[in-house]
Amino acid sequence: MKAARKVKALALFLALIALGGLVFSAVTAETVTAKPCCWVMVCTVTPPIVCWEVCVPCPTLPPPPGS
Repeated sequence: MKAARKVKALALFLALIALGGLVFSAVTAETVTAKPCCWVMVCTVTPPIVCWEVCVPCPTLPPPPGS
């Protein structure tokens, strides 16, 4: 009877530690902003010619003149 109570206490303790870790990681997580994606077609130059699309970060354009 005493062993079952110790196992329950240990399980509750581990569950509280896991819950605390989850809350800590959710609170301290940084927000990430993704850069816009520009899809570029890439092809091989030797046969067989194979093409695929690759996502690359879009270039930033310079400000218009006079601004």
